[in-house]
Amino acid sequence: MRFALLGSDSYGRALTDALLQSDSHELLYYFPEQKDATLPEEWGNAKLIYDGEEIRADPAVEMIIVASHLDRRADHLRRSIQSERHVLCLYPTEAKPDSAYEASMIQQETGYLLMPLIPELVHPALRRLHEILSAEECMIGSIQLVDLEHRSAGPLADETLCLPNWTALRMLGGEIVEVSLLASEEEIGEESTLLVSGRFEKGGMFQQSLMPNQQVDRYRIRILGTEGELELFCPLGLEASAILSWHDSRGELQEEHWNEWSPWELLAEELEASLEQKKATLDWQDAIRALELDDAVRRSHKRGKTVQLEYPDAGEEVNFKGTMTLIGCALLWIIILLAFLSRFVPWLGWGIGPVLFIFLVTQLLRYVIPSREEESAPDSED
Repeated sequence: MRFALLGSDSYGRALTDALLQSDSHELLYYFPEQKDATLPEEWGNAKLIYDGEEIRADPAVEMIIVASHLDRRADHLRRSIQSERHVLCLYPTEAKPDSAYEASMIQQETGYLLMPLIPELVHPALRRLHEILSAEECMIGSIQLVDLEHRSAGPLADETLCLPNWTALRMLGGEIVEVSLLASEEEIGEESTLLVSGRFEKGGMFQQSLMPNQQVDRYRIRILGTEGELELFCPLGLEASAILSWHDSRGELQEEHWNEWSPWELLAEELEASLEQKKATLDWQDAIRALELDDAVRRSHKRGKTVQLEYPDAGEEVNFKGTMTLIGCALLWIIILLAFLSRFVPWLGWGIGPVLFIFLVTQLLRYVIPSREEESAPDSED
């Protein structure tokens, strides 16, 4: 697979390294975000380029990895999917879920693969937990509480409130239908300690505590069930060694261990499997759901209330907004075409005004649709 890398994020570069370890992949272009960037020797004969349109215009490019800065990522994602290539995009696409919705709609039209770059999706310990909890007769019975503790030596969130661990929580408990947020400060920043709690659709609750700027990374998940409990402990963070423990029916302690892991080879394998099967094994819906949950957390913080998520209602809103976006793009092209042709056929210029008016109306409709929390029942108080 011949591919291009847009952006300089460390995740994108790490995945590129993993793909190039296989003879099946070739990097054609690298579009960095620093003007003084250099190409690593191990990237072979890849071309350093600062024009994304040139990349998308080259028919030799079969796949694009979008790993650009957050303020440019949504635009790169949109243009990459529209160019009819397979796309792997770093999460999050932007702070709001709109670009992820739009990307999903375009992907359905083009039929090319669209996958999120979320390392937790391939963590062996989280997958093992998911396997245990998904068993027909789960060893701990029904989930009552998932308690996730995440300590980090660096920041975990900022004022945009794009939070980690939504994928892990959904892997363990299923869809989340209610969230609320407590923060150590009213104005949330990189120093803020956060406590996020909520409820799963299938029953049971969760809480995750996010503690930044600690002395060491530490990651712990305790799952309390009606018939027992499981604990996943990563004493030096999720990418370090992991221990899964529980007590069996005889009361004896059982443990499973994983050494330090790197997600990039596993993500490369998932990508290769998706290309072979022509079906994404990394679900774009995971990125959409995480962004929806981030959005709900922001509303909870703003209103000081628990927020309920109504996914069917959200889907209707998404389809409408996405349709308005696509119509708006078509109208813009019509305006440009009319402006060009009016130089030769002057009376066509009279059509620009009405088309521009229709464009403005369609874009306004995207924002006058009632928000999800206004359409649903009033939020319950904490």
